[in-house]
Amino acid sequence: MEPVSLYIHIPFCRSKCFYCAFYKDILDKDLCQEFIAAVKQEIMAYALRYPETVFGTLYVGGGTPSCLQLDLLEELLEFTELKFRFLENAEKTIEMNPETVTQSFLDLLKKYSFNRLSTGIQSFSDNELNFLGRNHMLCDIEASLHLIKKNNFHNINMDLIFGLPGSSKETFINNLKTAASFNPAHISTYSLSIEHGADFYKQKIEVIDQEEELSQYKAARHYLSENGFDHYEISAFAKKGFYCKHNLVYWSYKPYIGIGPAASSFYQNRIYSNVPDIRAYIKEPLFSVNNILKTNQTTKDMLIKEYIIANFRRLDGLSINDFKHRFDLDFNSLYKDTVAKLVQEGLLCQKESMLSLTERGLFLLNNVLLEFM
Repeated sequence: MEPVSLYIHIPFCRSKCFYCAFYKDILDKDLCQEFIAAVKQEIMAYALRYPETVFGTLYVGGGTPSCLQLDLLEELLEFTELKFRFLENAEKTIEMNPETVTQSFLDLLKKYSFNRLSTGIQSFSDNELNFLGRNHMLCDIEASLHLIKKNNFHNINMDLIFGLPGSSKETFINNLKTAASFNPAHISTYSLSIEHGADFYKQKIEVIDQEEELSQYKAARHYLSENGFDHYEISAFAKKGFYCKHNLVYWSYKPYIGIGPAASSFYQNRIYSNVPDIRAYIKEPLFSVNNILKTNQTTKDMLIKEYIIANFRRLDGLSINDFKHRFDLDFNSLYKDTVAKLVQEGLLCQKESMLSLTERGLFLLNNVLLEFM
């Protein structure tokens, strides 16, 4: 049986960053306890229904998992280890913010064999951190990274945001240079987007000029490539041997189970998500397991679109042969006009049986995907 990936969503943060439109709740101890109890119910339901499932990766994300009380986090991790089976060499990732990293937290991660840490740094500039509404400053970043290295965690990802108002390719390259000085194994770069529901949307903050944003993206690709990082997914750069195995599952259209409110799954050839509301989730944590998985509500058309979305995120692109194998359909026949248009516009290129995005196509991924929807 092919190993499955497991994602657990911790929807709590100490405060909400100004740019964030993801589902999350402000940390509340009583609510956290109810949440952990609900998550344990969902884990138990999957364990009972699919006892033969083996997990190859674990990703604990959020929110800010590292802001959860340590006793509750340990309760969750211990229960997960007890009820689920993991490969001996499973990749185990957890997200954290610099101001929440403590020795006790890192000791807990070592106890449960976490071998990959993802740090939500976003910027090495205090001015930019203040603008974004982050809870940490440069001194917190430096202290946390030194502590992480002291504890012999070497597979570290750093999240960084580019395209901030007033920024330039020079300011973003300075951020990347500082990041590289800490020798991370992985860097993820995201452009600032102003989405409905975020404070920046309410404040009517405007994004920078698209060409300036593209110049920052191009400069980042060049700098990271020159400094030993492979660009293997639209937002992801890694040193050899440190590609994120968990995220590659998403982008390679392989099965994964999402636990917790708003978590998505692709399992048993079905695509489904938990309710994006923590209180509703606490009341009925088994809704997806008991209802969605009983009936096949996922159509072939939905699976095809999900496949296209996932595969175009990888720099390798989409394999026409693999598409044929999975769906018994010819991709070029289905999307002949769409592919021709995108190639003409310089957003797609085709080499033998592979379709991949050009540099500009990577930057305009959403525009490309809309053509296939």
